[in-house]
Amino acid sequence: MKIKLAISICILSTLAFLSSCGGPGKEASDKETNGAITVNNKQLQKSVGLFKDITLPFTVDTALLFKLEKGDSLGSFEIKTLAANCFKHDLLESFEYDLNTFYKIDSIKAAGKYRQYCDSVSIGMTKVSAAHALGEFQLDANTLILVWGLNTSSYEACPYSSTWAAYFTVIYKGNVGETFLLGEYISAGDAPVSMERTVSSKFIADGTITMDVYQVNDEDMDLPEVEITKEQYTFAVKDGAIKLLSEKKNPAVKEKRKKTGA
Repeated sequence: MKIKLAISICILSTLAFLSSCGGPGKEASDKETNGAITVNNKQLQKSVGLFKDITLPFTVDTALLFKLEKGDSLGSFEIKTLAANCFKHDLLESFEYDLNTFYKIDSIKAAGKYRQYCDSVSIGMTKVSAAHALGEFQLDANTLILVWGLNTSSYEACPYSSTWAAYFTVIYKGNVGETFLLGEYISAGDAPVSMERTVSSKFIADGTITMDVYQVNDEDMDLPEVEITKEQYTFAVKDGAIKLLSEKKNPAVKEKRKKTGA
């Protein structure tokens, strides 16, 4: 009788312990969901620590874009690795040009000749180009998302241009996958013509990305109207791939110019 009682107590104690820990099934599930994903590229692996943790949903707007420089600096090796495979879309129309400009300036910095370069730039040339690590989050058991930024600006004269852009790269099962845009602010012009474009987005936990594009084309600062273009997109990251779910491109419309100053 005492032996049976001891066995019963032992079984009950074991069940209570498993229950308090969530059971073996839950423990295994938690390990699969929360286990860190290792980046297979050993050199890039060393830079992952520069990306700070991001909480979803993650919103990208000008408030974030104008603070890109607060992120840790990234060099040509990291960006070439991250941007090796880009998702094909019109929103990345100038991406290759911006990357090549960054690689050029980054190599000049590495050679210790950036000051001389700045002294030599002239009208229309890019003066500043820098890349920064912004953050990372694990989308699911197999998918890690790295978010990084690129900001550029030209010599301080017309024509002028400046860009603040945020991108994300999919790391799927440890392998570097596709890269795509998350947000962007562009300001460019050559008086009296100018253009501003803002791309804002929200990345939510199920892998869906909603994106809004707002562009203002100003043909002449003396005219009373400007041209406005609006676009909306929905993308998704699933099984390591980026997919376009929907898009809406509204016709350009004329709107009265907003008054500035008194």
